[in-house]
Order: sequence, then structure tokens, then C-alpha cells
Amino acid sequence: MINKTQYVRDKIFREILEGKYKPGGKLPTEVQMAKLTNTSRITIRRAFAELEKSGIIHRIQGRGTFVSISLHGGGGEGDHVALLTTLNDPFALEFITHLESELAKQDLLLTLKITDEDPRKENAAAIKLVAKGIRNLIVWPSGNSVSYDTFFRLRVLGANIVFFDRKFPGDCADYIGLDHKKAVTDLLEHACCNGLKEFIFINYKGLVADSNAMRQEAFEKYCADKKLKHSVVLIDYSSSPGQQIEANWKNWIHGFGKLAVICVNDTVSIAASDVLGNKINIYGIDGFSKAIERGIVSVAQPLSMMAVKSIQLLQKQRELGSNWKARNIFVKGKIIEKKRENIMNFNQPILFMPNRVWRAYVGGQVMDEFLYGLEKPDGHFPEDWLGSVTIANNYVNQQSPEEGLTRVRNSNGKEGPLFKDLLEKYPQQIVGNDSGNLDVLCKYLDSAIRLPIQCHPDKEFALKYLDSPNGKTESWFVLATRQINGEDPYLLLGFKENVDADDFKKAVLAQDILTMENSLHKIKVKPGDMYFIPGRLPHAIGPGVFLLEVQEPTDWVVQPELYIGDTKLSHQEMWGELSIEDGLKCFDYESKGTLEQILRRCRLLPATAVQNENYIFSEIIGPAITDCFAVHKMEINKSCGIKFNNWAISVVTEGVARINNIEVKRGDYFFVPYAAEEVKFDVEQKVSIYVIGNQSLSIR
Repeated sequence: MINKTQYVRDKIFREILEGKYKPGGKLPTEVQMAKLTNTSRITIRRAFAELEKSGIIHRIQGRGTFVSISLHGGGGEGDHVALLTTLNDPFALEFITHLESELAKQDLLLTLKITDEDPRKENAAAIKLVAKGIRNLIVWPSGNSVSYDTFFRLRVLGANIVFFDRKFPGDCADYIGLDHKKAVTDLLEHACCNGLKEFIFINYKGLVADSNAMRQEAFEKYCADKKLKHSVVLIDYSSSPGQQIEANWKNWIHGFGKLAVICVNDTVSIAASDVLGNKINIYGIDGFSKAIERGIVSVAQPLSMMAVKSIQLLQKQRELGSNWKARNIFVKGKIIEKKRENIMNFNQPILFMPNRVWRAYVGGQVMDEFLYGLEKPDGHFPEDWLGSVTIANNYVNQQSPEEGLTRVRNSNGKEGPLFKDLLEKYPQQIVGNDSGNLDVLCKYLDSAIRLPIQCHPDKEFALKYLDSPNGKTESWFVLATRQINGEDPYLLLGFKENVDADDFKKAVLAQDILTMENSLHKIKVKPGDMYFIPGRLPHAIGPGVFLLEVQEPTDWVVQPELYIGDTKLSHQEMWGELSIEDGLKCFDYESKGTLEQILRRCRLLPATAVQNENYIFSEIIGPAITDCFAVHKMEINKSCGIKFNNWAISVVTEGVARINNIEVKRGDYFFVPYAAEEVKFDVEQKVSIYVIGNQSLSIR
């Protein structure tokens, strides 16, 4: 049985909760309160003492007794947590499940109170729970306004409060919710990676929800910052979104081209999908399975993490007490989309991730500036292998078993599968036959030091000594140069006419580097120079040369210098799989000649093959030079569509273009699959592209 002191204490406490006595307000005197409760003054004094001990009231000598106004919190036991929520929200049950699971791990109990999105029920339920001694509240408020006064009083009187999903307009509760800005930004970036640059955002009107406002604000800021065409459409919260979309859709999209629709949540995205089907790219927020199955790209609510964070915030309030300050916690969601068996559209160019490869020499500074506009020092990753299905031979310095292999860039801009694996799975679509072979390797190469004098096997030597159908005939296309230690960039190319094979071999065995260097012609180079390097021809790339290299798809090399810069080479790094004797046989001692003879053999000049008002398509390397690969140069002056009759690796060296609505710029490259019907180029000024393939490559 409750005694008189407990009865009076609880009565005063409830009246404070219900607002009869407000925080900071003065209570009746002991005499007055005794008359109001029909009890004695000593009973009131004891009740006041217990309330003061709990921090609910405080007394000031000579002035009276007052309701506390300090947000002290920390009251009550921590073994009970109450959730005030509605079951009308589509992911409410999932959040409840996660919350109960997390509480059970800590041996805590969950009390569930359904409020049906009625603020009056929220307020009344919160007061009743706190009056009964439950002081840990997680509140999932309705979309309408809630009573700040009620929850402020609860917080003053020791309740620990976390608002979930919808932010409370005050400083008496912590807040946990989705990172709305990140969610919207992720969706927009996903759409942009798929070539979409025009957007409509559908939001509610007539609904007080800070989350919706934050999502709209993030949408408008991103589009404004990126100068993207966009519009915001508001639909009535109290009416069917599907009916409103169907009735107004044609008016909304007037003046838009290929666009995407960003919906404020998945309830709206599903309604949009009901009306529009697959005609428009639709994005949403919540991660509903029904939306994902329809092909809607959505950001999932991170409910499990939100449950964990909610409990942590309550515990922190209890620990800090009067030192607590309100916090807003935003949790990042994750984009989810329907998995597709075929992740590539082979009617579209294929894009790739960067693919830097370790080498014993240093370089890369000019390449980083050329590709990314970055100022970075030279290092041991001076090459980028473009669309490569060839593994690098780095022996003891191998960075990974897959080093050298390029990964596809997915439509969301994220890392996709190895191009090699994709080629093996879809050879007909990619190269037009079942072999799955890509008989070419393209590289960016940027040297800060002179590379060792070297040569590579031709097909005949590779088959005889290395059991390989491919040698390493190659070609160089100089993109940029720099002076290193005051020296102009150069190449060493071909034996001079007076070089004796035995004398060169003796110089190699003695490591007489000066004699080895003087055995080759030294040629100054500049951007735009192009050279063909047949297999077995001796050569070396000098310091300060950044070039595009097109070659047979191997990493065979014979480089008989013991050092690259300050790095000492192993036998494998110098001779590969060969003995020294066989390695020296790889050099072609019969191709020696004068500088003019070497240049006539190796210097490349383009020959115009196709020319019209839209583009010039010039052959640089064709069947008259080698049967290993073909290289063309394409200069596009006007927007047009071009049909390739075969697969092609295309490297942009000048200008900016949009290819099938995907932007590419200087340094970017893409692969045109055999199955692609037409590539549409949108250009505003001249764009230069090296087009690499096999001998059957042409355009029409």
C-alpha cells in the first residue's frame, strides 16, 4: 500500500509532468500544498525532500520551492527502454526487431507503445511511462508537430530521450537518423556515372518532416554546384502520389531530355514506377525490397546501426547527467540495386579503373598531371596499363597476383570485375569471336630516369625460347616531355652502323655502360613524335619522356644493365626466363644502320584513311608495318555517330567529349566492344583520340 508521502510525491510529480507546474516555476508553500492534498505539513516536507533528492525540485532559502530547470537527466534505472512509434511507417517493424535484438544483448527490456502518428498519444504515453519510472525513451514522432513543452519537462525531470528518424525542434533530446545529404549525393553521383545530367526531385507538401527538407536541400545544392538542369516537384501528402504523378507527369518533364527522377522516399519511388515503368530512371530512399525488385536504385535505411546508436545515446545521457548536451547523429546509408546477371551493356563503351603498375625505375609525375591534374612526386608506379589482360612480370617485387590486369569501372563508378574475366565470359560480345584474345597491350609510361638498354623478343624468338605465341613488338606515341637535371628528353634507338656484335656482348659482360650507350643512336623527342619498335631492336627510353605505348600483350624484356638508377636488378629482372647467352641472342645485330636508316624504319607518320566534315580517321600503323596490331588517330571536329566494325581501345589525348552520354577527357580511355552498334560523340571543340585494335579495324 502506498503511504501518504509516496502519494503526495507522485501527485506533485504527475502535475509537473502534465504542465501544471512548469520548469522554473514556483510550487505552493508547504502549508498551501498540505491544504491542496488534504495532508499534513510534515507529509509535504517529506515528499518535497524526496523530489529534491531526485533533482525534480529545488528549494531556495527565503524564496520558496521551485521546479528544476537544469537538464540533468540520468534518472531512473537503465534496464527498461521504451519505444514510442507508429506501425504505419513501412520499416517500423524492422527497426523494432533490430532494437529488441540489441537490447537483449545487454539484458535490457523493451516497452513498445504504439502512437498511431497522433501527437496527443505521443505526449500522453511519454508522461505515463516516465511517471511509472521508465526514464529511457526512444521516440519515433509522427510527421506532424509534437509538444516541445512536454518533452522538455520530461528531460528536466530526469528522462533520457532520443528522437529517431525525425528531428525534434529543440535541445532536450538527442537525434539519430539517416545521413540525408550523403544519401541524396550518392544517388545523384550514381545517376551522373550513368550519363544522366538532368533531374527532377519529387517531395511532399503538407508534411512537417525535417528529413524531407534536408533531402530536398541536398538535391538543390548538388545540382546547383554541378550546374545540372533540375526541378523540384511537390505533391500533396494527403493524396495518392501515384494519381498525382500520372496526372501531372507530362507537365513536369516539359523541356527535359534524358533525365532521372529522385524521389524523397521509396513510397514515392514505387508510385512513380507504377506510372512510368522503365521509361525513366527512378531513384529512392529507404531500400524497400519492392523498389529494388523493380530496378529502382535506393539508399537503404541503416536500421541496425541506428538501433545501436540509439541505445548508446541513452546510455551517454545517463552517464553525463547535467553535463549532457544534445547531439545529432547522422548514419550513412548504402546504395542497393537489383543484381543483374549481365552487368555490362555491350552496346556501350566500357570504362576502366586506374591500373598503376610497379616498375624498378621511377617516374609518373607528368602522368599524374596529364591524367588527373595532380602534383605528385615520381615513384615506383610510373606506368598505367590500359584495358590490360596481361599480368606484369615483377618477380620478387610483384605487388599482387593480379598486377597488370585492369578492372572495369561499373556504371556507379565503383570497381567492377577484371576485364580479363569479363572477356572470358563474353568473348563474342567483346571481341567478336570465341577465343577471348586481346592481342594488344596499351600503357601510359612516364620515365624520370633513363631506362636500361633493352630489347624484346619477336614472335619467332618468343616461340622458340619462351614457348609463347607473342613477342613484344611495340610502338611509342610521345604525349609530353620534361627536362631532367637540365637534359632534354631523348630515346636510344637501334645499333649504329659500326657496332660489332662481339664488342657489344663484351661490354654487357663487363657492364661497360658507356660503350653500351654509345652503341645506340640518341634521338631528341618532343610531344607528337611516334615510333615503331620491332621485336629484337635495341632501344632505351630516356629521362623526361611520357608516352603511350602500344605493344604485343606480353611483359617479356631483356635488359642487360645491372642497375636501373640506384636499383640493382636480379638475373630474372635482367634476363627473364633466359640464360645470359640466350638473352644476348635476342638483340638484332643485323638491323644496325645510320640514324637516317633507323628513322626511316622506325619513325611513324599518319596516312589519312577517312575524312569528312565531322572527323578525320588516319592510319598510323597498318598491315604494311606489322600484323601484330593496328593504330589509328581520330580527330573529331563535330558531334557525330561513328560505327566501328570491330573492337577498339580508344585513348583521348586532347579535348573533352561525351560518348553515349558519358564524359571523357584528356587521359581517359574506353573500350568499344565488337557488339556496339554506334558510338555517339558530342564535342564542342576538336577531340583527338588514338584508336587501337587489330588489322581488321575500320570505321563507317
